[in-house]
Amino acid sequence: AQNIPEGKLTAALAKVLFDRATGIVYEYVSLPNARSIYELGQGLLDIEGPRNPTIEKNFSNIIKIPETIFVNDLVAFSKNSNIKLAGWKSLKKHRVAYLAGWKIFENNVVGAKHLEILESPEALFKFLDAGRTDIILISRLSGLNVISDLNLKGIAAIEPPLTVKSFYLYINKKHEKLAPVFAKILRDMKSDGTYCQIYQKVIGADCNP
Repeated sequence: AQNIPEGKLTAALAKVLFDRATGIVYEYVSLPNARSIYELGQGLLDIEGPRNPTIEKNFSNIIKIPETIFVNDLVAFSKNSNIKLAGWKSLKKHRVAYLAGWKIFENNVVGAKHLEILESPEALFKFLDAGRTDIILISRLSGLNVISDLNLKGIAAIEPPLTVKSFYLYINKKHEKLAPVFAKILRDMKSDGTYCQIYQKVIGADCNP
């Protein structure tokens, strides 16, 4: 979805990517998650993302552009710099909050001292900032974006992340020859500074391409 940080970042990067790919005319559309990848597989869309490679086992007609569009971690944010985590089980001794509908959190957060499930990233961070929970769980990009938007102080991600995932753009198999072309343009964007300029503008945080 284009209204979340990951979607905004992908759209901004893709615009430059296509502008640099000589002779390609494009139209950007925002679709529901399941419909979008289905239409790519059917050839109704030409390029789609961001996606983690786990999607490949379900769709045989899609090709990964072999250069990451971004790396996104699932992390815990806290105001308490003394909290140390070592995997999901270490959450048990803390008050925890996360977003409704995130299956990975539902499946892995078991036996927390107290659990709250909220409806928006902004609500999560306000809940944490008010001292009503010890830890909130969210993707790093979304978290950094909210911290920037709300101008919050004293909140930081706990390292290491709970899990790390790389995300890519995918194209329909009929455009297979374009995969290395797009990959090279993405690498060039990273090396010439364009990638980080876009990342910092969209996410509001330091960039490490």
